[in-house]
Amino acid sequence: EFLSFKKLPSNISAWWNFGSLLGLCLLTQILTGLFLAMHYTADTSLAFTSISHISRDVQYGWLIRNTHANGASMFFICLYLHIGRGVYYGSYLYKETWNTGIIMLFLTMATAFVGYVLPWGQMSFWGLQLDIQSIKVWLRWWVFQQICDGSWLCEAS
Repeated sequence: EFLSFKKLPSNISAWWNFGSLLGLCLLTQILTGLFLAMHYTADTSLAFTSISHISRDVQYGWLIRNTHANGASMFFICLYLHIGRGVYYGSYLYKETWNTGIIMLFLTMATAFVGYVLPWGQMSFWGLQLDIQSIKVWLRWWVFQQICDGSWLCEAS
């Protein structure tokens, strides 16, 4: 009842909630990611085994892992709707804010890529192979030779 008497600007709609939902999704991702990191082994020979251990042996590990995986999808849905709302309402006219948002978008995409590769299953491996092939077009081949001694995938990548 208290909130029903507040006057709101006429341009406020449900589309303005996606920024708050992004914050909630981010908080969920951070918390579930921290719980997953407690049991994850960051070694290419043990990464997939540690994911299986989390899903099978850790109490509610399957729930935390699925919440984290589906939370990432929900995060990007909210992110794209948030960007769409910004485009529709002309938020791109505020250059500094828009540019900061675009930088955050690319950082979020890079973080999502790292999260996609971490389980080190078949899809992760071949997804990384595809991305390395794509990046090779933009970066010089010697960068990969410097990092990995000429091999496509190594501990450094």
